[in-house]
Amino acid sequence: MSQRRWLVLSILCVLGAGDKQAPARIREAWSEQRIADRSDLIVMAKAIEVRDTGIQTTVPNIKRGNDSVGAVEMETTFEISAVLKGKIEQARLVFYHLREVKAEVASRGAAELVAFDPDGKKTYLLFLKREADGRYSAVVGQTDPAEAVREATRAAPADHVGWIAGAMREMQKLKPGMSRAELLKVVSEEGGLSTRTARRFAFRECPYIKVNVEFKAVGEPDDAAGTASSHDEITRVSAPFLEWSIAD
Repeated sequence: MSQRRWLVLSILCVLGAGDKQAPARIREAWSEQRIADRSDLIVMAKAIEVRDTGIQTTVPNIKRGNDSVGAVEMETTFEISAVLKGKIEQARLVFYHLREVKAEVASRGAAELVAFDPDGKKTYLLFLKREADGRYSAVVGQTDPAEAVREATRAAPADHVGWIAGAMREMQKLKPGMSRAELLKVVSEEGGLSTRTARRFAFRECPYIKVNVEFKAVGEPDDAAGTASSHDEITRVSAPFLEWSIAD
């Protein structure tokens, strides 16, 4: 894994991916890995100017009842503080997005649009694609751009190293001789192939920080699937590593 991908995963751990409710409409699935891989540019940046272009359009691939959802094209200028993927010569970029003409109370199935307040001085992690006209937009498209815009609300950039260091210290407390029950206070089971004596686990506070663990079976299985016992003893724990989430 490249150094920049490690950095993207680390920052996502600090910012938090957020809990997503099941949508009330069919929509394209974008995993964290797909979002990062498809991005032409990934940056940390602050909004410094928002401009309403006045150009009328509609939010793609979505309707309200039988009607299209009217929208206006917006341009937000961002000042870049860090480039995590791709190249850009300028210190600023123009982000193209939409706002609804007639905003209504948010409901399940509504478009997940974005809006920015330059006076808020917030930092965002942006996953972007470059448009033919030189502007940038959310890599996931204009219907649900919020999936590609992450607000840095949990920690300031200066705190990232400290948070990661604390997480790594927690993971390194896992030692041979501990029971499976003690292990599960720090980590949770990860998807993928596993057996009673070998499984991958993810840190409870960030699913991208993982360890591989080997066990010695102790007693009869006590889980619902009959495949593990809380008394199983750890025989080996790998060094912590970063990896995208695995879904069975």
